[in-house]
Amino acid sequence: MEKHYGLKLVYDLSRVKNKNISNYEKPKINFNENNVLEIVQDVPIVSPNNTIVFLNPCDRMIVREGDEYDQQLVRKINEHRFGCKYKHASKMGSENSEDATTWSFLKTLTSLFKNTFIQSMLTQSSNNVNGKMDININDIEHSPEVYFWFGRTTEEKVPVPSELKKDEGYTEFDVVIKSTDKYLITIEAKLTGTISKRGRNQFIRNIDVGSLYAKYKNIPLSRYYPLVLCPKNDKKDQELAKYYRDSENLKNGLSHRINNGQNEEALSDEDIENIAGKVSWITWEGLIEIANQLG
Repeated sequence: MEKHYGLKLVYDLSRVKNKNISNYEKPKINFNENNVLEIVQDVPIVSPNNTIVFLNPCDRMIVREGDEYDQQLVRKINEHRFGCKYKHASKMGSENSEDATTWSFLKTLTSLFKNTFIQSMLTQSSNNVNGKMDININDIEHSPEVYFWFGRTTEEKVPVPSELKKDEGYTEFDVVIKSTDKYLITIEAKLTGTISKRGRNQFIRNIDVGSLYAKYKNIPLSRYYPLVLCPKNDKKDQELAKYYRDSENLKNGLSHRINNGQNEEALSDEDIENIAGKVSWITWEGLIEIANQLG
């Protein structure tokens, strides 16, 4: 992985052609002509173990004016902190924070470009599977609702399949994008690590809970898009997405919801085919390309 990869991604996004990101909203970092990281003078950081942590997480993020008070962001900043070695800084201040990078990308791009960005993102995810993902662009014309870190600590919870309630708590989606009864997109973001394949991995858990949430919200499963957001060079997570595009693999992963009769959680063979056909991935680098195109 490239050194300071998360910071470089946010820096590159903040420098795209679009002029709607002000200097106030940009991260307090720079990469010089030799691609060496430079931090704006007097921006407080700690780095006892060679990982840079910004004492103010917003200094390593793109935060649109007014969004610094967004309750989703405030909650996540205060949710987890380092110990005294890092001056009890928020974990979102880390240069490797998936949450900080996810907010910088998805909050900025959905705010700037709204439906046009979502259409472009789904088109790119379809291209990643050779155009084999049917997208109803008319659905995406409806105004989206965008939620971050949704489901575990938020007021509205996403359902846990009844067969798994004894073993699993509430799932938290990194990003949820939806339009009432039109479509649902759930995103699992990975930055420097990969999705663990041990046991029931986070992606199949997301697909499971996301498809159940879609049912409860009367969103057709043919309009449910489970995506992984990962680095361009992260072939493992891209292969995992490909794995679940196979309906038999997906059916095995969701076996507790198969053949459940009239149970509202039950999935038919058609449901499985619909879900599998929408599984895909997008990359951070691909999102920067979209920003340049739309800017």
